[in-house]
Amino acid sequence: MNPPDSTVEVAIPDALQDFVTQRLQSGEFDSPAEYLQMLVRADRVLHERLELHRQGKEIESLLLAGLRSGDAWPVTAEHFDAPRKRFQQ
Repeated sequence: MNPPDSTVEVAIPDALQDFVTQRLQSGEFDSPAEYLQMLVRADRVLHERLELHRQGKEIESLLLAGLRSGDAWPVTAEHFDAPRKRFQQ
């Protein structure tokens, strides 16, 4: 059995209510609740995309800092052997 849906009461200015009414009259939505659910879902997707973008920018910044940190040297399996052996003991 699914838990019951939550109920939220929202007060909006008349101009926004008129817009909601127009959206309902367009036939795309059956109720104000359906329209609000679509808006919340769209906002959640936008928030997730913005968070991914922020994380991407952070990773890009770290990579650029690494590139600017000095000369690179080759990493071989030997670099990982000592820590791996310590971990396995």
